[in-house]
Amino acid sequence: MSGFVVCVSHMAMPTLANLPPYILARRWRTSFEIGKATGRPLNMIPVVCFISLAYMHYRDEDPRWKSYALAAVLNFALAPYTAFVLGPINSRLLAMAQAGDRRMRVGEGGKGELGLWGSENTDEKLAAEVDSLVKSWAVRNYWRATLPFMGAVVAAWTSLA
Repeated sequence: MSGFVVCVSHMAMPTLANLPPYILARRWRTSFEIGKATGRPLNMIPVVCFISLAYMHYRDEDPRWKSYALAAVLNFALAPYTAFVLGPINSRLLAMAQAGDRRMRVGEGGKGELGLWGSENTDEKLAAEVDSLVKSWAVRNYWRATLPFMGAVVAAWTSLA
């Protein structure tokens, strides 16, 4: 699971860096939606496996159940981390992507490209904000990857002990 999470920050985000801000926000949203659709169910696999291992060891009165339970909690912690640490950034970028949708519709209508929120000065400020948010998201996403990694290390250590 860590590899999946790191891949987004390491491979997807740099490819978005040179796009105009309204397109960057829209492409980030696509990456976000794909990650949400695949990451959540994918993360449940190690969570269920570690819970099962914890239960089997608990039932056999083996103290290693605590380590497997910890591994499950570390993997499950992706959800609250995402909600509380990445949630505000996600919300702002999703709002910017919706505004980018409106801008693209105006541009497609043959009326020329209007400022995303009204003026070129505003667009420059928002371009800096989008860039800052995406970079901040990528760094925080790297930290998010440490949770399932630590869960895997705990489980592997416990299995080998």
